[in-house]
Amino acid sequence: MTRLFLNTLRAIAACAVCALSLSSCHTTEENYKASYDIAVQKSRQGIGEEAYNKIEAEKHQATDVINGDSVRIVNRYVGYIDVSREETKLYSVILAEFKQRANARSMRDRLIAKGHKSYVLYYATDKLYYVVVEGFDTAEEAAAFIHDADKKVKMKVNLSKLWILKRLY
Repeated sequence: MTRLFLNTLRAIAACAVCALSLSSCHTTEENYKASYDIAVQKSRQGIGEEAYNKIEAEKHQATDVINGDSVRIVNRYVGYIDVSREETKLYSVILAEFKQRANARSMRDRLIAKGHKSYVLYYATDKLYYVVVEGFDTAEEAAAFIHDADKKVKMKVNLSKLWILKRLY
């Protein structure tokens, strides 16, 4: 009888230890934020806050003047998501960048539903999916689209950071 009592007691103790260990493993907002902050610091690879902010600001600087407007044009080798190279244009107006393919596809689908000729491009160096709102044969056409984007884009989205990607072959 004592052996049965000891085995039962051991089983109860094991259950209590499991319950305590499981309850301490849940993710909290504090834990998530701390992990996120550590990941951001690692991604900067020792770059100070001021230098990092300058790099980010340079990413969004206008780099060319077309028809009197300053426009950011970036040359990139890109991959094609759910579209062939022949279906894309040389100059693409980029509306958004995503780390997740599903998010990029979702925005592309909403743009297509609103009548845009949208597609997704993948930039492997930064592991980013670019959502193209419209593609054009010339930089002038793309710049004109950006200039009048508030009238042409049929979705309520932030249009202040539109830029042009020139596809490299």
